[in-house]
Amino acid sequence: MSINLVEILDKYKERLSELNSLGLNKQGIPGYVKGSIRTCEAQTLYSLIREFKFKNIIDVGTGPGFSAWYFAQALKDEQLEGIIETIDTVPDIELTTGMLSNHGLEDYVNFNIGLSTGVLPSLGKLKKEWDMVLIDGDHSYEQTKIDFENAFKLIKPGGCIVFHDVYPTPGCYSIGPRDVIQDVIDEKMGEVVFFEEEIFNYFNYQDDVQDVIRIGQKWIERGYGSWVDRKANPKELMAVFFKK
Repeated sequence: MSINLVEILDKYKERLSELNSLGLNKQGIPGYVKGSIRTCEAQTLYSLIREFKFKNIIDVGTGPGFSAWYFAQALKDEQLEGIIETIDTVPDIELTTGMLSNHGLEDYVNFNIGLSTGVLPSLGKLKKEWDMVLIDGDHSYEQTKIDFENAFKLIKPGGCIVFHDVYPTPGCYSIGPRDVIQDVIDEKMGEVVFFEEEIFNYFNYQDDVQDVIRIGQKWIERGYGSWVDRKANPKELMAVFFKK
């Protein structure tokens, strides 16, 4: 399998622009300050869901519900009968439900309150074929590895696992999601596709540009070397693993 993200995006470009104009962006989250995946990332995952007809999706790290919002919209637009199971210890269910309801999407999302360590295996007991898992909760190496191993058992061949905050870290030790990708995944398991700068530039949304500035400034203030490589690009924070 060889995935060309730009070719997939081209198929849905008109609809993606329309969704952004309708307020499905980070600025559309009431009281939004920071966090969650970017609009360009959400729209790329939306496109993958439609392209591959992914129906049953797990969202680890509900947060303000932005990713679940876009996943639900993809199911609706593609007329897929599926469900998004979100996982978080303290989800803002009222906020997320309000966002979903405004677009007629509330029936596509179910909330699970708890740690992904326990909830992911429990979802595996449901009689479903899982197509996609987004890992965007605890970004430590240890927890990301556990989440990946649990997710890998759940998703069907051809399905995918999405990682966020995959910026390169110092090579002296493993501390984050990118290190899990490098240490655990090999080509026999499937293909990893990184969201390169061209994906960000394909959209270049203002809210995403502001987030790049915020992230870049944070890296400078905290100091490179100890936790992020100086060559890291704040426009490149996501990767998708497609299971063979």
